[in-house]
Amino acid sequence: MISEVTMKMIQYSNGSHHDINHFLKVWSYAKTIGELEHLDDETQLILEIAALMHDIACPLCRQKYGSAQAKLQEKEGMILAEDFLKDFQLSDVIKQRIIYLIGHHHTLESIHGLDYQILIEADYLVNADEASYSNSEIEQFMKFTGTTVKSYPRGERVLEAFAPNASIGVIVSGEAQILSLDRLGNESVGHSLESGSMFGTVSAILGEDLIATSVQLTTDATIMWLPYRSLLVAGPKLGRTHGIVMKNLLETFSRKNVLMMQKVELLSQKTLRERVILYLLQRERRQNSERVKVPGRVQLAKELECNRSALTREISQMQADGLVECGERWMRLNKDKLQ
Repeated sequence: MISEVTMKMIQYSNGSHHDINHFLKVWSYAKTIGELEHLDDETQLILEIAALMHDIACPLCRQKYGSAQAKLQEKEGMILAEDFLKDFQLSDVIKQRIIYLIGHHHTLESIHGLDYQILIEADYLVNADEASYSNSEIEQFMKFTGTTVKSYPRGERVLEAFAPNASIGVIVSGEAQILSLDRLGNESVGHSLESGSMFGTVSAILGEDLIATSVQLTTDATIMWLPYRSLLVAGPKLGRTHGIVMKNLLETFSRKNVLMMQKVELLSQKTLRERVILYLLQRERRQNSERVKVPGRVQLAKELECNRSALTREISQMQADGLVECGERWMRLNKDKLQ
């Protein structure tokens, strides 16, 4: 059903790459948010079809009025949507809800239903991403949210385990590592954080002081601190800037999930050699380079959760076998040697 609606909307867009890219991006956000909110199957279907069709009136409005102004879209969109949906085997209840959402996707008052709320948010995120931002808008954002930017030396812990935290940290420049603390006080190294990475989200959003992870800098770094509660209440003052920030938050949450899954896959490898190989392959994809930056042996052993001496011996043997090349803080995997 979704594929058929997508194809028909592509045809409806008269070859406009912008319109097609826009509704596909809105659909992608809406689909993801809806699934994370665990919508029932019917509501998810309504949401996804409405997201694909929400701007169905744009081509007509440009031709008829010379503008795709929001209220004109809503007015003409309801009429076009009713005709569009005739070809699809959907109940009248589902069709009417889709038509209603299309006719109100720019109306921010009296929002009712998660499908309505998510459609508004998804469209807002994409519109914000497609816009450009001035220095004054950035300054306003920092002012209304209380965002600060600070520099720290290598080795400093910018977030402590079990400590109260109200802000989301974003690494502007530099690198860091996640340290997890077990009930016996032993620390293990999680994934590395690079420029653009976000941390402190769980404690900031949930307000919990029971989070057993710290963040320690592995280089000099600059951190942007974003007070989470201030971000929520400052939304009406921020206008379109709020959308791009929320988009970045969602993307970062997704990247963190990928890193967690990669860590699980890494530690499930049976041999140390297999761990080293997978680690380098993961870093290649992340850094988009065959010659990847790696930490020193002590740090690398912590990330791979192995003995440092054993790791040094294994890397030396891999060099002798022609599997890897090593330099100061870099390694390259010779994939032609992999069996």
